[in-house]
Amino acid sequence: AMVQTSGVGRSAGRVVLLSLVAVVAYVLLALRVETDLTDEDVAAIGVLGVGPACDGVIGDFESELSCLRAIQTSVLAIGDDTCGTWADRIEPASFIERGYGCCFDRSRFIEKAARHYGFETRHLFMIVPKWGLSITNVLPLGQSSHAASEILTSRGWLGVDSVHPFILVDGAG
Repeated sequence: AMVQTSGVGRSAGRVVLLSLVAVVAYVLLALRVETDLTDEDVAAIGVLGVGPACDGVIGDFESELSCLRAIQTSVLAIGDDTCGTWADRIEPASFIERGYGCCFDRSRFIEKAARHYGFETRHLFMIVPKWGLSITNVLPLGQSSHAASEILTSRGWLGVDSVHPFILVDGAG
């Protein structure tokens, strides 16, 4: 006796398989961000003028905090917060040259500057889901979003905003 398989079942299986392949490809390709500092990055970081506040501060929390505030203040002072186009490079030198950039330009610059001075960093990208559905996070629906940074200090991970002079530290440090 031959068993017949449903065309609908095979079709659904293909959709699931293709969806899985698409998600894996997205994670491996689109979410991979180069973290190495280039000579161009180092030159752009020099424009910030934060060397005196940042050189050799790792290990002393108050000095680390002063450095991160100096980096944040200097990056926030560059140009205006007009968003670029999809074709704009999201790198410190390009941001300085353009004279404008969104939260993602500024957080990228803050993170590269912090890494230059010896900090470990993590990139935060927050999305407000369309219609309250998290599944929409991967779709290009014009959802509200924000990028910020977490930077490892001697007291743990510290949140550093990219468009407001706001660092997540309480009154007790």
